[in-house]
Amino acid sequence: YPNRGILEEDIRNKQLFVFVEDGILAAAALNEEQDLEYQKLTWQCADPSLVIHRLLVDPDCQGQGVGRALMVSIEEYARRQGYAS
Repeated sequence: YPNRGILEEDIRNKQLFVFVEDGILAAAALNEEQDLEYQKLTWQCADPSLVIHRLLVDPDCQGQGVGRALMVSIEEYARRQGYAS
């Protein structure tokens, strides 16, 4: 997980966001859909919310802050798009 089919579906749905910096690859699947397991929880956030479903970092680049840089980029994107959380 995730397998090729899941990532291809993310691409078809225009939900896979790719982060490339200095040849390092990372990606995340983003949308507004919350999985059923999480809908049962009481969230302390405002709508609309951007939900991260998958976060991937090239295994050769893990532990180098790539995931953190991707999260910063996602947060900036969410703010620009008007997401409250």
